[in-house]
Amino acid sequence: MRLDAFSELVQRWNRAYSLVSRRDADRLETRHIADSLSLVPWIEGARLADVGAGAGFPGIPLAIAGPQWWVTLVERSEKKARFLRQALIELAIENAEVVLEDARDFNPDSPYDTVTARAVAKPMQAWEMTRHLLRPGGCALLQSSSSLAGLAFAGGRIRRAEAVVVGDGKPQRHITAVQRLDDACTS
Repeated sequence: MRLDAFSELVQRWNRAYSLVSRRDADRLETRHIADSLSLVPWIEGARLADVGAGAGFPGIPLAIAGPQWWVTLVERSEKKARFLRQALIELAIENAEVVLEDARDFNPDSPYDTVTARAVAKPMQAWEMTRHLLRPGGCALLQSSSSLAGLAFAGGRIRRAEAVVVGDGKPQRHITAVQRLDDACTS
């Protein structure tokens, strides 16, 4: 299975590249892969960007789980982008690409339907760095340890927010879908 091969690849490269913490390296399936796959029912449209892709979470598991999606892995670290490119080659993932650029400076040819930002910044900062990548009506999926319900997002609105159960059966994460309003990036 390609998810297992991806986990092995992360563990192998982690020794030299410090992709995930040593503590997390032994629990990739529950800590990172399952957490990434919890986003599957939240994804809308065919174009997805994973901002701050790092070790490939959630972008690579999502590309494996959803061959119908085109996934762009946006990463500003050359070292991590090198790993991501190698992972796409070794795992024969053809529905993904790596963009070596800071998300704030990235201007894609076409906007995305869905953008993920996992562990790249605090939720409000993640929204600010990703909203310009979304088409009007598109959603940023923000993962956090606590609920974001009730927060106001400039140029966006919370469409859906839920606690999700991952791994050991306890609600560990909150997923919040923040929808870009039509005029979110006009000012």
